[in-house]
Amino acid sequence: RNFTNPGPNRLCYSGTVLHTRARDPMSSRTPISIGLELFGENSINADIEVVSLFLESLRVNKVEHVCLDLGHVDICRGLLSAANLEREQKAEFYGILQRKAVLEMEQWVDQHVIDERLSTWLLMLPDLIGDKEILEKAKREFDGAPEAVIAGIDQLKTIASALDHDTALYFDLGEMPGYHYHTGLVFAAYVEGYGKALGNGGRYDHIGDAYGRSRPATGFAF
Repeated sequence: RNFTNPGPNRLCYSGTVLHTRARDPMSSRTPISIGLELFGENSINADIEVVSLFLESLRVNKVEHVCLDLGHVDICRGLLSAANLEREQKAEFYGILQRKAVLEMEQWVDQHVIDERLSTWLLMLPDLIGDKEILEKAKREFDGAPEAVIAGIDQLKTIASALDHDTALYFDLGEMPGYHYHTGLVFAAYVEGYGKALGNGGRYDHIGDAYGRSRPATGFAF
């Protein structure tokens, strides 16, 4: 593994990981994790490559009728950055958004966001869910929004167009899993009758900061 190579590094892994606590009462503290990571490439092509491999991994294992859930953290993050909120306030909003607590969100936005347009855009997030048509709606509704927001929507459109059209796509534009960790696209796979994600992934460009070498990165795990 030549991590000093300025070009992309493509890595895969399989092994047991140890969790301090199991994710739920029926889960193991030592699950087997299988996945890949692509370091050193920040283009949209890297995201498309990783999502395509994610779907192909499911096909190889004969998992059928997959629904791919897609989001982009810059949509919410871009709106909150424009609102000039403190870190703790952003964390509060993220928590409310993930719970889809609409009434609580309305009260919170009324107390913390002065700009009327930003307030309107933030309150739209819980309802911006659905198939590819939701991207066109979001593009219209967010006209004049921060550049990062528009770029996130455009990236989702590009990725959706590049994927196998037999895959059912579902978009949640307020999706913010691991908001301190992810930096762009996020995705997960589901099948009917099973309430958990089969696997998930996304972009996490700042993961190398702690090791003295910041490189763009994207990947997934099952």
